[in-house]
Amino acid sequence: MKVPMQKLRLIILAVLACVPLLADDGGVTWLSDYKAAIRLARQTHQPLLVEFRCEA
Repeated sequence: MKVPMQKLRLIILAVLACVPLLADDGGVTWLSDYKAAIRLARQTHQPLLVEFRCEA
């Protein structure tokens, strides 16, 4: 079965548009206290994601 390229692109776009609806935060707990976050990461042997941003 051969699908025209335009139709295939439309199908892919529709699938990608649904991805945010299926997303789950997975129970992520965001911490704003750096020291508490380090402590928790060490206790649970989990990586630590640090976000730096500047709002002018």
